[in-house]
Amino acid sequence: MRTMMVSLKFALLLLVFSSCCLCSETDSEREANDYLATRRVHMIDSYQPSSAPRNFLFRGNVPLTFTKLCSPRQEWDETALDNILRERAGEHNLTLPPLGQYFLLDISLVNPATPCPDLHDLRCEQRYVNSHPNTSALINWVLLGDETSPGDLDEAQRARRARTLASWQNDQLVRRIEYIRRLLTARHPVPLIIYVHCEEGVNRTHETIGAYMLRFQGIEFARVLSANVLATGRDKMLAKHYKSLQWYCAYVQYALGMSPACVWSPQ
Repeated sequence: MRTMMVSLKFALLLLVFSSCCLCSETDSEREANDYLATRRVHMIDSYQPSSAPRNFLFRGNVPLTFTKLCSPRQEWDETALDNILRERAGEHNLTLPPLGQYFLLDISLVNPATPCPDLHDLRCEQRYVNSHPNTSALINWVLLGDETSPGDLDEAQRARRARTLASWQNDQLVRRIEYIRRLLTARHPVPLIIYVHCEEGVNRTHETIGAYMLRFQGIEFARVLSANVLATGRDKMLAKHYKSLQWYCAYVQYALGMSPACVWSPQ
């Protein structure tokens, strides 16, 4: 089992590429959500390759214990996260293996340029992974969002820009969503659990998960937005992250020929 876990970690690390993300909530909002929140953890997808264990994709918020914001006592909430993931999988009539018998890939979207809470929380996550090297790995992607919207351009300009999204978008959604899907559908020696999160599981998280839903689940743009409201209780995303999701929708429409019913207007 140990050898299989180590092999999986090495395979994952060979594929890793990095980036960045902003958190614009107030200190009080951050403190209120700077710990693992059951209501914000949801199973997004799962896949079972032939003759291999089933893999899972979840979204959520920062998986840390409840305590004061940026407290030195704060740490990864291993048992609580495992229980919540297990509950969410059960809602889809699926069962997770026992803790320690799956490999957890933590895709953290927190921005280390923000000392508190992002950098503090990222260090907590890194400590956990360092102490569990055979059953977990950490990737930090920083998402900056986009300043412009596809709606700012006419149809011809929008189509040209969308088709080349992979070459210019800072958040690299084209590459990253493909990366997540490739990991989810690959054969691994033990079940792979991919946990995507930022601080509150609202803006950066849904930019990423919303793009996945558009591309690989064929969900229309309006329903993707509604899914974020249901998952987080927030009726709007931050404008920069909403625009990034709009651009990815444009990419799905113009570059891939899908019909995601994109919306070009502001929220």
